[in-house]
Amino acid sequence: MTVRTLVDLDDLPMDKVWRWLDMAHEIAINQLDISGALRGKILCPVFAQESSRTYMNAIAGFQKMGGAVSPLNFANTRFGSCWKEPALDFACLLDSCFDQVVFRSGDMQSVRELAALVNIPFINAGNGVGTGAEHPMQALVDLYTLHRQFGDCRLRILMIGGTHIRSTRSQIKLFLRAGHEVTVMSPPPKVDNSDIEKIIKEQCRSVSQEEQEDWSGFDVVYHNGMDEDSEAWAPEEYRLTRDILGRRRFRGKVMHSLPRKNELTDCVDDTGYNLYFQQMKNSRWVFQSVFWHQHHERRMPRYAAA
Repeated sequence: MTVRTLVDLDDLPMDKVWRWLDMAHEIAINQLDISGALRGKILCPVFAQESSRTYMNAIAGFQKMGGAVSPLNFANTRFGSCWKEPALDFACLLDSCFDQVVFRSGDMQSVRELAALVNIPFINAGNGVGTGAEHPMQALVDLYTLHRQFGDCRLRILMIGGTHIRSTRSQIKLFLRAGHEVTVMSPPPKVDNSDIEKIIKEQCRSVSQEEQEDWSGFDVVYHNGMDEDSEAWAPEEYRLTRDILGRRRFRGKVMHSLPRKNELTDCVDDTGYNLYFQQMKNSRWVFQSVFWHQHHERRMPRYAAA
């Protein structure tokens, strides 16, 4: 994958990841003026699957950089309808009309197929579940959040929930590459997830919920829920409440990619554990940094006047 085609983070050098996240921070603190960086550009958000945070942060980020947005009702396209338009034809249409695509789908392969065909900058906003599924933007937002909260410390992270979830898959790989220690507490995956299961076996520690009565050794507890299925509810042993966090002597931060169901109760919201609302606020800065690099990587950034 190239910078202009972001489907996963596997081949993206870590020095480039850190450069993107450094720029996100400069944007967040108004040290970098990007208000006109995408003037004259048009974003097409192609969302074949529902989204709140990813969709709105992509749109808001692009518009605040001076660009325009042309939302697409995917079901009304002949690529997304029963017509089953060839991906090459749809890619040619996108190239002809737009300057940027952000694509999300419950189907893993369609995102990868379209990414290989378009010639304009492309971002995978989440594709499928299990082997091959990724959510690179969520992982970047989370690493940015960890770095802003904890600095350069090597963190001990407990990942709870389904490891076949696309966000979890991308997070585990990126957290490990960033030097953090990852422990996984998860039920067996419901789909083929052999690539991540191999990484977990070789580079992580796996524990059962019965083994985890003391969480004082963790800096972060990250819960992504149990499944991408909207009807999937977390069993009692995988739920996070204020009482459970206190009883397990946890003193760190709780993260969640949101939206949540019963796995994370709202009684945690008004506590010092809560880092998930800050994650959500950080998303736009990271999107804007990635947009900038996809369109202007060879140019020097224009800094705002002091």
